[in-house]
Amino acid sequence: MFSKLFFLVSSFFRVYTGIVALAFAVTSFCFLIYERLVTKRENTKNAALQVVASLFPSGIQDKVLKGANDGIHGSSKQGNVIASFFPSTTVLFGT
Repeated sequence: MFSKLFFLVSSFFRVYTGIVALAFAVTSFCFLIYERLVTKRENTKNAALQVVASLFPSGIQDKVLKGANDGIHGSSKQGNVIASFFPSTTVLFGT
């Protein structure tokens, strides 16, 4: 009687341990995929910043890279607009 009860309890813990181990493995796999995607995104961003750095003069390059590093894209503040150096040639797009 005791051995049957011990076997049932023991098998319950084995199943429970297997479920926890499987959950850990799936979570670890998802984390590794996420890490790889973030690394790929950062590498793409750095490559794009190098292209921007090679295209623009240093004065404009600093403003573009500052906006990219700060996460400010398309801001309407006057200090972040590249065309603020050339107000007579600025083209306004809109309705």
